[in-house]
This record gives sequence, C-alpha cells and structure tokens, in this order.
Amino acid sequence: MILKEILSEIETTDKAVVKKLQNGKEQQVLAIGLQKNAILKEHKTDIPAKLYVLTGEVVYRAGGTESIVKQFEEQEINMGDLHSVKAHENSLFLVIKG
Repeated sequence: MILKEILSEIETTDKAVVKKLQNGKEQQVLAIGLQKNAILKEHKTDIPAKLYVLTGEVVYRAGGTESIVKQFEEQEINMGDLHSVKAHENSLFLVIKG
C-alpha cells in the first residue's frame, strides 16, 4: 500500500514524497516518488547506498556528472558526495542504505 500511496501523492505535489519502508540499525530502505521535473534537492549520505528505479526515469547528479537511471536500473551513491535526483517522468524509486 505504501508504494501506491506515494504514486497517488506525487500527482498533487511538485516535492519529493518520501516514506520509510524499513528503519533498522544496519539498514534503511526509503521509497521516494517524484513527479515529472521534480527534484530531490542536493544532499549527502553518511553510509553506503544504492538507488533502484521501480517506475519512471530519473537523472542522478553527483560530482559534476549526470547519469540517467531507467526502470529496473540501479545507481551507486557514494558516501559524502553531494548528489541530487531529477525525474524525467513520474518516478518511484528505492534508496537502500547500509
């Protein structure tokens, strides 16, 4: 239900919709939805992480480079790197930390 809620919520906001799916000591799983052209503002992670696109397509920006990440693809997120994500279309992705 949480993933369906996110998809529904992004229809009415231009901000990122973020929900925690798991919040343990060793690992955290976030589900994030972005409406087309919405941006998850620049930020850092203090633990290793990966981004997995479930639906849509996003642009991952870090260190002056851009990577297009499509449905069912993944992107490594390096610790300490400032990075942002922009949706090319309505998108739903997971970020797994730890």
